[in-house]
Amino acid sequence: VVLIYVLCFLHAYAFNAILIRFVAKLSPLRFFRKIFQAQATAFTTQSSVGTLPVTIDSLVKRVGVDEEVANFTAPLGTTIGMPGCTCIWPVLLAIFYKNAVGLAWGVQDYLLLFVLTLILALGSAGIPGIGVVSAVAVFSAMNLPIAAVVLMMPINSISDMARTMNNVTCCNVSATLVASQTGLLNREIFEADHK
Repeated sequence: VVLIYVLCFLHAYAFNAILIRFVAKLSPLRFFRKIFQAQATAFTTQSSVGTLPVTIDSLVKRVGVDEEVANFTAPLGTTIGMPGCTCIWPVLLAIFYKNAVGLAWGVQDYLLLFVLTLILALGSAGIPGIGVVSAVAVFSAMNLPIAAVVLMMPINSISDMARTMNNVTCCNVSATLVASQTGLLNREIFEADHK
């Protein structure tokens, strides 16, 4: 659980801060303050889709993303590219299981794991529990016992909070990068202080 939280928060705040700073040329601290409502909603609801209205509202009214960009990119981000639930969680479970039972994996096994999670990230629903479905798909494709995923169910909800927050953060970052690169980011709104 600690490793999942560390990876999700590192990805959400460190990796995305680099993108926001160097691609969008915005202050990462200000950006994360402006999307905090969406992150908090995602953390508590464990649903990217359930957070969508808050995400779009934050993007348009607080970050300054053009409404058309926000309305197109944010819903797309809730089904494509959810790194927490379709990448971090299944990979950590598979590696945990591999180490727990002493399986020897070669480079081709890790490459297959990478490709599988990439494919999963292209079409997973942003609903609570999707991480379990993703993990079952990965375990099945990697010829690992699905029962091992069931053993990890007690920590699923606890870790799903960080995973969903990471997914929603990435969705906000993607919309902001698209708006910035297409000239559809209102920097005056971004620079304004909101209470």
